[in-house]
Amino acid sequence: MDINSAIQQLLGTAGQVAGNIPLPQIPKLDFQMPSGSDISAKWNEFLTQASKDPGIVTYYNNLLAQAQGDTNLAIGFLEKDYQTGVRQTQANLQGTLEQLGVTSTQEQQGLQNTLNQRQIGLTQGPNNTTQYAGGGQAGTELGNLNESQKLRQEAQQRSAGQQIESMGLARQKGISSAGSQAQQYGLNLQHQKEQDIYQKAYGNYGIWQNQQNADYTNAVNQQNQAISTGSSQVSGDPKNMSQAQRQNLWDTSGKTGIAPVGYGGG
Repeated sequence: MDINSAIQQLLGTAGQVAGNIPLPQIPKLDFQMPSGSDISAKWNEFLTQASKDPGIVTYYNNLLAQAQGDTNLAIGFLEKDYQTGVRQTQANLQGTLEQLGVTSTQEQQGLQNTLNQRQIGLTQGPNNTTQYAGGGQAGTELGNLNESQKLRQEAQQRSAGQQIESMGLARQKGISSAGSQAQQYGLNLQHQKEQDIYQKAYGNYGIWQNQQNADYTNAVNQQNQAISTGSSQVSGDPKNMSQAQRQNLWDTSGKTGIAPVGYGGG
């Protein structure tokens, strides 16, 4: 036999041996990795669940309602103080004007007596009529007294008006401040609520991720166990065996002749 014939014979023998050896088939990994869209959808699901969590919603609603109640109470106090201050100022003005009225009467009577003592209280008028302080020095002094009394009355009214206006500005400033504080508190509560929602969602998302990792690890372990126990050999499944593999099983089992179609061992 020449060298080429020997080589071809060896190749043929190797091919026949290789065809008689059962080929291993790696079992399918029983796990499907979540896609990017799956992960995004799962995160949104946990985020929605956390935003509707009764514990979070009720807690922050109660805080907000309490803050609103405190704000309304503070505004009520401001309004009450303003109304009380206005009533007191008006009452004081009324008392002052009444006192000025009494004082004015006394001053008018005092001036009249003085003018009479000076014999200038009566003034000769048209058609030979006489009138009190109708002109001259008496009229000037009476006019000065009337102007002085008028100015004092106007000063008291102006002072009371300024006090009421000042109280109104203080009231408005207090209400604006209370509203701003309530608004800022509400924003802070909203920020804290969002943080709690994200924290809750992250916690649930982490649990889900850990479960995914555990499922993957378990699937890999089952695959490795299947391979190590030989359950991956195609020799047990006649549909996946070649006729040469069937014949090899037939021969090694001590049988003679040609292995029947569909034989899988046994």
